Amino acid sequence: MKQIIQLLSVVVLLALASVAPAQQYTYTQINTATGTASTIPASAPTNINAVITATKYTDTYLWVGFKLMAAGTSALDFRWEYSADGSTWPAIATAGNSGWFGGPAGNGTTMVYWGTNLTFNAAGYYRISYITNGSANVVTNLSIRSYVKPKRTG
Repeated sequence: MKQIIQLLSVVVLLALASVAPAQQYTYTQINTATGTASTIPASAPTNINAVITATKYTDTYLWVGFKLMAAGTSALDFRWEYSADGSTWPAIATAGNSGWFGGPAGNGTTMVYWGTNLTFNAAGYYRISYITNGSANVVTNLSIRSYVKPKRTG
């Protein structure tokens, strides 16, 4: 009987040891990771070239935070591109490998936060090539993050 209890104890301990801890969301600070400044001049496009590696995940949550240096309400526009290898990017913008999406509008000198879900499908890399600031004011405190979530099934 004592051996059965010891055997059951070992089985229970092994079962508990094999349970993986809950995975946490992780993020990459993509604009500062690429050496991009945290400001965007007034009424001008600014190269970002912030790359999101999507080789392990098919989805990400893109998070943006910024504020204007003075009063204003113009939006930011983002140009994105796909790449299969992370080094070769489209030379000409065509449907399916690049495009635009509108971001949040500034709210004067108050921090603005915005996010959207992105799905990469078969592409291994995705980048925001540049951001256009439509405001007559400088954007400051720019923060762009790419969050990935743990796999929830399988």
